[in-house]
Amino acid sequence: MNKLSTISTAIAMLVFAVGCSGNKSSSEDTIRVDSNVTPQLPEETVTDAQITGRGIGPVRLQMTITSLSPSVENLYDNIEKEGGYESNTYHFMLDGKPRFTVYEFESGLVDIISVDDSSVIVNNPDGEPVRIGESFSKVFGLNGVKPQWEAADDEGIWVWNWQGLWFQPDQSTLNEVLVHKLYNQNTPPTAADFSPDVKVGYIATGLPW
Repeated sequence: MNKLSTISTAIAMLVFAVGCSGNKSSSEDTIRVDSNVTPQLPEETVTDAQITGRGIGPVRLQMTITSLSPSVENLYDNIEKEGGYESNTYHFMLDGKPRFTVYEFESGLVDIISVDDSSVIVNNPDGEPVRIGESFSKVFGLNGVKPQWEAADDEGIWVWNWQGLWFQPDQSTLNEVLVHKLYNQNTPPTAADFSPDVKVGYIATGLPW
């Protein structure tokens, strides 16, 4: 009986020791901090960029193409060049999507900057921003916006100018009556000619087109 009692006591002490050891390890694992692990921070949200009569951010009219930065944080991360017969085109990309385009007409300078994405806005101090793809009626909400007839190669179209920016409607959203008025030099279309489903198709600074 003494031998069995001694064995039982030893087993009990061993179980207790293992239990305490396990609890201690668990406690240490809970509070341990690995200095080699970098905490995951939330990704920074890309905010709206603004186009003005001078340009978009550091991309300005009449600056040299060679002085363009290859990337600007939260504005563009890549520039894709497309050569042409009379001009070069530069697509400014962000996360694989075109955000705006620069046109160079054999001068080595930025001649036109046009908007490709609705995240590039025209700030309207008297109302909501104007974006590509939104109702063209917002253009008429810009205080002082004026129609201007622009002709090229014996053809012409009405465009709208505001503080050095040019606006045109999306051609795919025009009805037949508005198409006739848009290409008629005699009288420019008015705000009443534009139904809500006519969208902004072109926003740019520099040359009208």
